[in-house]
Amino acid sequence: MEEEVFGTYLEERCERQVSWYNKRNSWNKQYYQSFQWTAIIISVFIPVLVASISDWKWFAITLAIATAALKIFKFEESWITYRTVAESLKKEKYYCDTEAIDYATAENKK
Repeated sequence: MEEEVFGTYLEERCERQVSWYNKRNSWNKQYYQSFQWTAIIISVFIPVLVASISDWKWFAITLAIATAALKIFKFEESWITYRTVAESLKKEKYYCDTEAIDYATAENKK
């Protein structure tokens, strides 16, 4: 592959992919932590509220919804997956740039 074509490929494909995975990683991490802290905080107050005011049952419902959202949307799993893929893509780019590992013996390096 010609160096110019390879450079275009890196910019248009590889760099965009790394950027996309980094953004999705951050988004999922933020949502996971927000939902998790919400569930923790509400679960701490539910026994006190239910014991003192029985009309506040919606807190239990909110906790159930937050817990269900964590399981359905899988923010933690997505956050870890996106981070792993982004780091793997970065590693491969560095290997290619430095001609390390399999890139050292490749016939068509760039």
